[in-house]
Amino acid sequence: VDFDPGAGIANLTATTVYQDMFLAKYDANGNYIYAIHAGGYGYAEGDAITTDLSGNTYVMGLFHDSCDFDPGVGIAILYARAINNPDIFLAKYDASGNYLYAISLAERTVTGSESIYSNYSVAIDNTGNAFVTGDFFI
Repeated sequence: VDFDPGAGIANLTATTVYQDMFLAKYDANGNYIYAIHAGGYGYAEGDAITTDLSGNTYVMGLFHDSCDFDPGVGIAILYARAINNPDIFLAKYDASGNYLYAISLAERTVTGSESIYSNYSVAIDNTGNAFVTGDFFI
C-alpha cells in the first residue's frame, strides 16, 4: 500500500497473507510524514490510538500468534499466549514513528481455559500513564 497521497511513494508490504497493523502520520495539511507497520506469523490489527503531551503515539489492538512491533531494523516480537484466540497489545512509538515498547495483555486461567479480550479504548494521563478499557470473559 502506498501511504503517501502526494507524488512520493511510501509503500508498506504486509509480512503475511493475513493482515498487518499500520500507523500513518500526516501533518495538518494532509501531507505525508511517515507510515509504519507491525506484523508477523499471524495477524495484527490496530483498533485504538491516542497521543501524549510529548507527541508519542499509543496503539492498542489485537494480534494472533506472533508479531514484530519494531518497524525499524530491530526486532520486538510478542507471542500471543492464547492458543486459539488473539491477545491485546499496547504499543508505543515516538513522534517520528520509532518503536519504544509493546506489551501483551492475556491470561490463562488456573484450569487452562483461555480468556477472551476485546479492546476498545486507550487514554494517556498528563504523566504518561496508559489506561486501557474493553471487556473479557472466560
